Amino acid sequence: MMSAENFAKRVVEDIITHFSVNALSIGADLDLFKHIAETGENGISPKELAIASECNERVIKEWLECCATNNYVNLTDNGNFYLPPGNAEVLLEKESPFYQRPNLKFIPSFNRVYPKVVEAFKTGRGVPYEDYGEECVEAIRDGAAIIYKHYFSSEILPKLGLKETFENEGAVVCDVGCGAGLLGIIIAREFPKVKVVGIDCDERSMTQAREYLAKESESVRSRITLVEDFLENLEPQHFDLMTYFQSLHDIPDPHKILETSKKFLKPNTGMIALLESNVTDDFRDMCLKPGERVPNLDENEVNAFARLSYGFSALHCLQCTMSQPHEYAAGTSITMKQIKEMCEAIGFEHVENVLSIDVYNLYKVY
Repeated sequence: MMSAENFAKRVVEDIITHFSVNALSIGADLDLFKHIAETGENGISPKELAIASECNERVIKEWLECCATNNYVNLTDNGNFYLPPGNAEVLLEKESPFYQRPNLKFIPSFNRVYPKVVEAFKTGRGVPYEDYGEECVEAIRDGAAIIYKHYFSSEILPKLGLKETFENEGAVVCDVGCGAGLLGIIIAREFPKVKVVGIDCDERSMTQAREYLAKESESVRSRITLVEDFLENLEPQHFDLMTYFQSLHDIPDPHKILETSKKFLKPNTGMIALLESNVTDDFRDMCLKPGERVPNLDENEVNAFARLSYGFSALHCLQCTMSQPHEYAAGTSITMKQIKEMCEAIGFEHVENVLSIDVYNLYKVY
């Protein structure tokens, strides 16, 4: 148990983090880090950055000093500010698995809906997904792209045991909650014999998906179908794989959608892949006492996975689900036990946790 003094320090640290992450988000939105990085180790002065970014010099000076106190940027011997290579990779390199710009887009999104979330705590009516704005759509899209690019072909597909299937004629995939359709594009590019159906009910996401697909080759475009309709209109016993990547917990009735999905799988060989938060079945295991260590993490006193999953759920995912008519509001932190109970009740014989990727678990259901 923390003393009042230690807990006060913890609260102050969290408040500081809130201020700091907003400074990060502003820097990303205004391309300030990009301008700093372009100057290399020589760094940049507040006046030079103000000119390059077309921002107010006095405000830029304060922002740079804020970033320096957080070690987001460093000082040179002559008093300029520069962006260390590791920081630049995290903030600017889209191809890096450590790229965090997508997550920073959640900051203005969540700030915007804060009053609505507070009200939703009282009413239980949630906050509609569209109220979170374009930044939220972009954050989810770009964050998912990192996982798909770095992990789908190299780790996810082998764990599902489907690589050989994807290399043969007749393989068909359905990506449920496809967002901007990036997973389908990656699959169609790499496996020229696979057909993909992408489904999403969010109009903005589907608009992006069509725009991305239009830029692809004829070979890719001809094998991807985008659908804004419900699963009931698809062809039964059709799919080798149905993916729910970070989407099952957002569905108002996950039990029903899994039950419906079952009839669309190819008999005996079809499977469902779920990518959900890496949380334990017993919530108490996520609540570490001060001083306890977290396996495989650098933090000594906090469970970063739990803080991320439950924080995101309370402020976003659960709110979006509860804004719709729903049978079961799962929230981001849906557990393997909950998933297994749903799947077994439907008639699936196997629910396996086959891979952990950062804050996610990959479940193979068949």
